[in-house]
Amino acid sequence: MITSERIQSYFREVARRQYEVVELAPFTLFFHPTDPLPFFNYAIPDAPEAGVAPAHLAALRAAFRKRGRIPRFELVEAFAPQLGDALESAGFAAEPPTCLMIVDPANAEPGPDVEGLRIDILTKDSNFEEARRLLHLQRTAFGMNDADQVSEADARFFVDTLALLRDVDRVTRVRVGLDA
Repeated sequence: MITSERIQSYFREVARRQYEVVELAPFTLFFHPTDPLPFFNYAIPDAPEAGVAPAHLAALRAAFRKRGRIPRFELVEAFAPQLGDALESAGFAAEPPTCLMIVDPANAEPGPDVEGLRIDILTKDSNFEEARRLLHLQRTAFGMNDADQVSEADARFFVDTLALLRDVDRVTRVRVGLDA
């Protein structure tokens, strides 16, 4: 069964593979090694009842400041329903919520046939070329200038990440907040 706990855990495990990890209970902080962009640097709650005690938030802000980063959270609202409001009360600004997209294979219905469209499903067993094509398509779709420069390491990382998904097919971040 797909639960908010499993999705939040997935976000945490994927971030662990990409970023510097700082365990600062009741949160885990993730820092990109070189890029200060807020979307690459954030905290995720460790448990649904993650608190917002002033001492915890002071330590969190200090850890972000030490690295020249803006304190920010990424969380699944259903995982920690009171946390977003508590963080806003503590001075964090809410960003517009992002939709969570989950495809439950048991309830999925096929879409209409589209001439010339082929859908490939990538799994942890997919090869480098399949992953490279997907990453190229994603980067092109999002207007990234490096779409033609997908490395083998990028593709291998993507395929390895698929192994973490198990039965969660597609997910995006759900609710995030920037420090005011």
